This record gives sequence, structure tokens and C-alpha cells, in this order.
Amino acid sequence: EVTAQDVAQYQEVVLTNLNFGFNNDSKDFFVKAVRGESESQFPTDEMMKLKAYFIAQAKAEQAAELS
Repeated sequence: EVTAQDVAQYQEVVLTNLNFGFNNDSKDFFVKAVRGESESQFPTDEMMKLKAYFIAQAKAEQAAELS
């Protein structure tokens, strides 16, 4: 049996150095990896594929409208 006092002794622990976010300027999702003082930001694979699909669809629609 766990009491409230037993639970209160635990503190939050970060298990990963990754943060997920959205860039309003480029309209892209990204993963930010923090290592010490260094921060690296990478677009997510799924979002890159989805963005490429939307761009291809927009180009196909423009081509269809022109012909």
C-alpha cells in the first residue's frame, strides 16, 4: 500500500534531452536536442514527408488549373 507521504518524496526526473515544437515562421515541426550548453534543432522525418506531400499536391493542383 502506498501512502501520500511515500509519493511526496519522489521528484520529477527528465529521462530524455529531446523537446518537440513547432516553428511558426517555416510552419514545421521540429525536435530539439539539448546536450550540455549546446542545442540542436532538427525537423521530424514525418513532418518533412508530410510537407513534401503537401507541396507536391499544391504543384499538381496548380498544373491542373493551368491546363
